[in-house]
Amino acid sequence: MNLQETTKLLLSEDITTVLDTISKLRSFGNVEILPSMLELLKNSRDEAVRASIVNFLNDIKDPRAIPILIKAIEHPNFKHDLPEIVGACWQNGLNFSSHLKIFAKVMVTANYLTAIEASTVIESNFTDLKSSEIDEIISIIQSGINGQTKDKQALMNQLIIVLNTLN
Repeated sequence: MNLQETTKLLLSEDITTVLDTISKLRSFGNVEILPSMLELLKNSRDEAVRASIVNFLNDIKDPRAIPILIKAIEHPNFKHDLPEIVGACWQNGLNFSSHLKIFAKVMVTANYLTAIEASTVIESNFTDLKSSEIDEIISIIQSGINGQTKDKQALMNQLIIVLNTLN
């Protein structure tokens, strides 16, 4: 099945067809279908379809998915799906270490749930960071602490403590 045929199946009105297609993609798909899957996540309100897409995102092991996921995180059209997309970035185990400043910004600007996911991505990927990169991430987080809820401030402060132990 080529990309065009697969995309057509993903856009089907028949939920069973969509779910079957996503299931097949989890086993045999490639990264080229990822933008279509993200669009479907954004546009679908069917919980089974959304859950299946999130599972797909969590299972991705191809590093070529990283820039596609980062682009979605940075795009305002995906703000309602940010917890799922950011969560997939630590669940799939890919190396996002060169994008941790983006996750620090997400921590500052997104809701508490998404901030937890972003914090987990940072904690899962900071082992190869230079001291200057750690300092930049700490600075981004510190600059956004004021005005946050107490829970989110505590989360941000905890991550700063962890990052400071690396310096």
